[in-house]
Amino acid sequence: MQRTITLLIALTLLAAACSSDSDPSADDAATTTEAPASTTAPIAATTTEAETSASTTVPVAATTTEASESDGGSASSPLVIAAVDFEAGVIRIRNDGGEDYDLSGHWICNRPTYSELPGEVLAPGEVVEIDAAAIGLSADSGEIALYESSDFGNSDDIRRYVQWGTDSHGRTTIAVAGGVWQEGDFIDNQGGNIESTGSDPVSAPDWSST
Repeated sequence: MQRTITLLIALTLLAAACSSDSDPSADDAATTTEAPASTTAPIAATTTEAETSASTTVPVAATTTEASESDGGSASSPLVIAAVDFEAGVIRIRNDGGEDYDLSGHWICNRPTYSELPGEVLAPGEVVEIDAAAIGLSADSGEIALYESSDFGNSDDIRRYVQWGTDSHGRTTIAVAGGVWQEGDFIDNQGGNIESTGSDPVSAPDWSST
């Protein structure tokens, strides 16, 4: 049986970045520091570093659907970026653990844009679908970094990562330092959808494209 829950993610555009962000691959000016992203929105918020307005709010939909039973959790996190469906415009994040998992406080990043996940509790095997527009994804080239906090420059807080099209995106070095991605790897998806093939996808061979 499948259940679908429709949520709203309030996207709050702010000028920001984390003060602890020391990512050497970043192309920000040397004098720019990132402040902790706002979490004042009741469900979720999106921060874009390049923006200066703090007053724009845009509704973004997300859905939760029940997935088939997975093959267990992972050493890094029970959460897995299961797929990026560019045609449907969604990112699918799955709970591969054996217990319920609370998404509160988790963020996804496609630098320089960040979006807080909805405060949903995922049952084992359950999937949350996030609108890919929340972090401005392109099928040609991009990245998704999944964090358990808004400390985006901290390699201890990055839990999942994937990049496609080209190497060396904004959070690649953080992902490599955090042990959730292999240096030099990227998925040659040629503009197609991507899907992880295991419970601990940490390199390009752990993904397929269609």
